[in-house]
Amino acid sequence: MEERNVIDQSKLERVKVNPDGSYFARCPLCAAEGGDTSGQGHLSVFPSGKFHCFKYANDKVHNYGILQLAGTKGTGEAPITQIVQPKIEVDRIYPDACLSRLVRNFDYWTGRGVEESAISRFEGGIALEGQMQGRWVFPFRNKNNQIIGFTGRWIGKANPHVAKWKHLGVKSKSHWPFFTHDEINSLKKVVLVESPGDTLACVNSGILAIRCLFGINLSSAIMGELIGLQVNQIIISTNNDMIDGKIAGNKASEKIRKQLIPFFGEDAVIIRLPQTASDWGAAKKEELLEFYKEIYVN
Repeated sequence: MEERNVIDQSKLERVKVNPDGSYFARCPLCAAEGGDTSGQGHLSVFPSGKFHCFKYANDKVHNYGILQLAGTKGTGEAPITQIVQPKIEVDRIYPDACLSRLVRNFDYWTGRGVEESAISRFEGGIALEGQMQGRWVFPFRNKNNQIIGFTGRWIGKANPHVAKWKHLGVKSKSHWPFFTHDEINSLKKVVLVESPGDTLACVNSGILAIRCLFGINLSSAIMGELIGLQVNQIIISTNNDMIDGKIAGNKASEKIRKQLIPFFGEDAVIIRLPQTASDWGAAKKEELLEFYKEIYVN
């Protein structure tokens, strides 16, 4: 017999019931990051008890997150024949051969204190031509080990008209894994940092359980990913902008913690910002080593 009532309607906002018993509501996972704020809600629940978030078509990780907030039981998979499919953008797949065009020169990073053993993990190099010309380029792979995008750090002379980082490929950088999940799965901990530069600084100190946010916002994609990883501890380590007289990174860390607490509990989500600089890329080596001990030893 098919399981029913996978969603507890009393836990939802803006519920609109249809004559056939199906209804729309605000998606609780989208709402957790401040989304789905206007018009008809993203969440569609069918008379069978199955459901579907229109913004994330057929995304089982997203559905799992919805169940954590408002579910009771059931699979959470909506029948394809009962929904109107939105346009789905498929990531472009790049051939591995394109990496051969990158010059494997690590001088830029070793000059900034990153050891060659750390930077070589990322398969990157300097682009001498194309859209990433003049940048140190990092490829990104999906779960099938296919290259789906790149990010490149400008290594030329500082220019206010040239962006420090440039992204190419996948539509949303929030979907890019900046490192493998192997360490996270083993440790059951994850550190959330703002930028690839922060990531490199941590990896250089042996901290491999990293997830790069590419900014100061926690997207639904990363939220669902963290839920799927079933970690025991999340360490929010955005920039400590108060050192520079600003507050963006500090406010972001508090906001992200509030978003994660409903899924993981207060004790499992902590904030640990760098103290010797505004970001890990500029932090003192001694503090990074202490951060390593906090994660791996304590």
